[in-house]
Amino acid sequence: MESVELDTCQNRYIAAGRVKIIICLLTISAFVSLLYFPALSGGFIFDDYTNIVDNEYIRIDNLSFKSFFSSFGAGIAGEIGRPISALTFALNYYFNGLDPYGYKLVNLFIHCLNAALLFAIIFLLLNKNQKSHMKYIVPLVLSLVWAVHPLNVSSVMYIVQRMNLLSAFFSLLGVFGYLYGRITLNGGVAGVVVSTLAVFLCMGLGFLCKENAVLLPLFVILIDRCLLDSGNRLFERVMLWVYILPTILASIYAIINPERLLEGYSIRQFDAYQRLLTQFRVLVGYIYNLLFPSLNNLTFFKDNIHHSVDILNPSSTIFCMITVLALLVFAVLFRKRYRLLSFSIIFFFLGHLIESSALPLELAFEHRNYVPSMSIGIVFFSAAWWIIKLTKINELVVYLAILISLGGLCFFRCLEWGDPVLLAKAEAARAPLSMRANLAAGDVYADAYKNAQDEKYKDIAHDYFDKASKAKAEDCSPYIAQIMLNAVANKKTDDKVYEKFIRGLSNYPVEVYNPHYVNQLINLSVIDGYAVPAHFLQQAVSALGESSKGQRNEYQSRVMTVKASYHYNITKDYNVAVEAAKEAVVLLPSSFKSHYNLLKMLVEIRELKQAEEVVEIMHEKFSSRSKIYNINSMLETKSNN
Repeated sequence: MESVELDTCQNRYIAAGRVKIIICLLTISAFVSLLYFPALSGGFIFDDYTNIVDNEYIRIDNLSFKSFFSSFGAGIAGEIGRPISALTFALNYYFNGLDPYGYKLVNLFIHCLNAALLFAIIFLLLNKNQKSHMKYIVPLVLSLVWAVHPLNVSSVMYIVQRMNLLSAFFSLLGVFGYLYGRITLNGGVAGVVVSTLAVFLCMGLGFLCKENAVLLPLFVILIDRCLLDSGNRLFERVMLWVYILPTILASIYAIINPERLLEGYSIRQFDAYQRLLTQFRVLVGYIYNLLFPSLNNLTFFKDNIHHSVDILNPSSTIFCMITVLALLVFAVLFRKRYRLLSFSIIFFFLGHLIESSALPLELAFEHRNYVPSMSIGIVFFSAAWWIIKLTKINELVVYLAILISLGGLCFFRCLEWGDPVLLAKAEAARAPLSMRANLAAGDVYADAYKNAQDEKYKDIAHDYFDKASKAKAEDCSPYIAQIMLNAVANKKTDDKVYEKFIRGLSNYPVEVYNPHYVNQLINLSVIDGYAVPAHFLQQAVSALGESSKGQRNEYQSRVMTVKASYHYNITKDYNVAVEAAKEAVVLLPSSFKSHYNLLKMLVEIRELKQAEEVVEIMHEKFSSRSKIYNINSMLETKSNN
């Protein structure tokens, strides 16, 4: 009888615990959704256009396997195209077209899932060490601190960073699976199997979303060493060898082919050494914005950050190096005394291991903190603990004060992200020396002028474009923007603007968007009928070609595609156009778009035999896309005519 009563009480206790967990998860979702709701009305921004809006490969019109397979390879980011992320964009396009609301809603949903997983992970880690009334409060507060931190708004509402959100989702799922096998299953045979499968499977899936997921095993080892009572040494050895072997192979490959690592710097104004030096300053800036968030310090565009030339130039470099090294030394030396704080520090820097390395990436972006900032709640919680200890204030009051403060900043940042004009003005005001911020603000007002035909919008747009050109005079972006705006206004563009645009094309290092800008100039002349002076158009194509020498094959292929378009549409020299299109294919044989452009050109000038050869190659290389694009029907239609 006593046994039955004991079982009943235990079942009730378990049921009550599950109800509390569900309430916590619903609280997280509701609170986060409420704060982020204003941002859903925002638009596309920056790389959203190249990866989504202008990416015709994600535009599926059915849910067939062929469409799925085609969109799986539609990504253009990273070395492998991040296929799972590309697939989700294709599904969004199928259901929402190019309405950004649906894309942002999916991002918010994933963010809520990530916050829920973070809660579950902290609950598993701290469950045995907390008082009964705190074992739910602590995970709830820590996960909410991260979920509503204003620095993460750009990670969630910058649509293309779904890649980052999904990579984080699988990483968190892998950590949860590992802990479930390690703690709940008590590390038995079943626990080892579950833990190992969770880490490797989730790392693979996360890698297909964004490459940062390769850090998952290192996160697991860190958690095992810092937060669990006794580390799983066998698992750690396996995980370390998982890294050691590929690292050795990658190092050998890098030594044999150093150009593969360094070629990305051909479009940068800094080298690998200078990038590494600059990252100390960038990391300290991230830490400051995480600990002391302010709307004035939150900027999406970071192109106004000047790279460190050496250890003393600027002088802040050496101080930031000392700060980072001091934090790491503290975390290692005091890892037993201040276990949670040490874990938080190491986790943060470990999360930046890839994007703050010697890889030729841009210097800084807010969204790079999405995963590293997951440990920031520990710092806020530690501060709250000291406040409670010194002032005797009720702990729930302190936790609420922190969440309300962060939540308020998050809400106001979301209001900005929900209004393209407000966001553009705020970014340009906070980063007046950022070429991209001023250019984005000018683009917003240029769009407003197109829609309303109000002269004041045109004048404001020109003002922002002027500021952009002053911020980075060697870049051609502000000048093509001015030409495009003049075309809309049917106003002649000053020759000096064309000259500065061409000078920008000739500058080193080249900008990755230069071929796109020249193509826009061609389209203005061909499609829109804008009077672009022929000699300036010819000079632009020539300057683009000269600056592409020695660049990566992918860049040169795009340049040759622009050259083909110029000769086909402007000079009507079809032989030169076809040869340029063929060269684009040779430079980048893996590009479906290069083959497709060549095919269209051959069909139009009725070189049908050559077109048939290209069709055969496309069917062999790109079978799924070839069927979707109906390239056979294109050829047959021209043959019948």
